[in-house]
Amino acid sequence: MVARVGGLLGAEVLREARKIQPGPPLEYPIQTVSEVLDFGSRWGSQKRFHVGITTVLINREIAMAAVPGEPLHLLQEEWKAQAEVRYPLFFGYTCSTAGDWPGYIPDLRSAAHGGYGADSDIEIGAGETIVQHHLKNLYGLLGMWKDKPGQP
Repeated sequence: MVARVGGLLGAEVLREARKIQPGPPLEYPIQTVSEVLDFGSRWGSQKRFHVGITTVLINREIAMAAVPGEPLHLLQEEWKAQAEVRYPLFFGYTCSTAGDWPGYIPDLRSAAHGGYGADSDIEIGAGETIVQHHLKNLYGLLGMWKDKPGQP
């Protein structure tokens, strides 16, 4: 059964691949920013979490936020609501730069309520800090940070 379904899936992929036409060249280059953020332990141990994140901007309309571990869904929604691009994508379970695997990364509300994933050891507020850094990086890639006060 597995081989049969795999064969059917493969045949369909090949059929559809023949229909793909290249799009216009990218008007803007692919841009990235990577950094490692440092967090402490929620539960008072001496453990430190060095969390590597990467923000990617493609053609000024696709933005990707890459985060190791498993960020809870409210963090993903926060990114998508504030990213100011046509296609904001948020990826957990990624190792995009140096750092540790933090496990679950809860948002503040989930950490306050506790439970599965929300009781992780990374310090409270780490999830929001990660999203803020992704937004700061994205806004920089978009050229939104000005070198002097005033609106664009």
